[in-house]
Amino acid sequence: MTWIARDPAGACELGKRALLSQGYQIDDANPTRIRGEKFFQPASDRGVTLSITLFCLPSSLGAAVYANGLETRYELKSAASSTAVNVAGIGGISLPWASDKEALVKVGEETIADADFYKRLFGLIEGLASGTTPSPVTSTAEN
Repeated sequence: MTWIARDPAGACELGKRALLSQGYQIDDANPTRIRGEKFFQPASDRGVTLSITLFCLPSSLGAAVYANGLETRYELKSAASSTAVNVAGIGGISLPWASDKEALVKVGEETIADADFYKRLFGLIEGLASGTTPSPVTSTAEN
């Protein structure tokens, strides 16, 4: 959590700009809640989606900004298929059919607990509030 000397809507606007500056797509936004998502591919057969939700609440110092990060991991998997032939009176036979169908399959999801991740995120937001530009925000999977 960090405090910004602005109203909650102004603090969330800074959070929105911080996420946009790091390549996040803003897919849910209202004046006091911002949700951003970023997809990256650390290897040719793996993908990761990083989702960040910012909540900006009123406080005696202006606004308190809370963040929650969620990392979802995907792997490329091949889908097997088969074909069947049925002949009346004789029965049926099912044979494997070669398939090159591949899809990204969700293999894990966890809340980001890395304190340094949130420290960099809040540093970026605070930097925008003060006019400075700190280092970019990356997840542990991107490093």
